[in-house]
Amino acid sequence: MVEKLEPEASSEYFNSRPWESQVGALVSPQSQVISNREWLDDEYAQKTKALKGQTITRPEHWGGYRVKPVMIEFWQGRPGRLHDRLQYSLLDSGDWKLERLAP
Repeated sequence: MVEKLEPEASSEYFNSRPWESQVGALVSPQSQVISNREWLDDEYAQKTKALKGQTITRPEHWGGYRVKPVMIEFWQGRPGRLHDRLQYSLLDSGDWKLERLAP
């Protein structure tokens, strides 16, 4: 299960990040096509110079998500296809049940 974080929680996390990462969040049009690496580096350098010493506020578009797993599987490859597979399932009690799965 995944849920979008409340704006306050997103701001709290944003403010805990290094200043340089905050600048990067302002500069990067995340997941959009950019012309080249130099464009990104130039934007970052300009923004870093312009905002030097200033507190950065979380951009409106920037936020986080909370992941609440109900099942997690760890898989480790082994020779002869006899892989190790361990599955953790969340119980109603809040405990995790561990089971080994056949490959």
